[in-house]
Amino acid sequence: AQAAADKPKALYQLKRRSLAKEEEEAAPPPPPVEEEEEEAVVEEEPPARKEKSHRKKAAADASLGPEPYPYTYEQMVKMRELKEYDEGMDVTKLEIYIVDDEFEKAFKMTKDEFSSLPNWKQANLKKKLKLF
Repeated sequence: AQAAADKPKALYQLKRRSLAKEEEEAAPPPPPVEEEEEEAVVEEEPPARKEKSHRKKAAADASLGPEPYPYTYEQMVKMRELKEYDEGMDVTKLEIYIVDDEFEKAFKMTKDEFSSLPNWKQANLKKKLKLF
């Protein structure tokens, strides 16, 4: 009885294999890679190099620091609450856009002293002053 039950299963597996083989043979071969495509890849490399040099230039420009924005502490807090910032502002460093006297009143230290603090202390102060 077991051999009779295995016979249809074996036939099914045999048919599956032959169908898979036919499908494999009927499938068209992948198109050959043309030389023109390879040349196109080579031509694309120089622009990538230009982008890298452009990134270096952008990084050098960024190292000069942000453009000065004369905002009061209250204006910055309001901007933060409304989440409405001027174009180009780094929202993670809102304190740099505050006028120096206002900064010193709010933070009770100069911008240089603040920037020398560890990041966690800066974050805590900014949270306390509603700039984070």
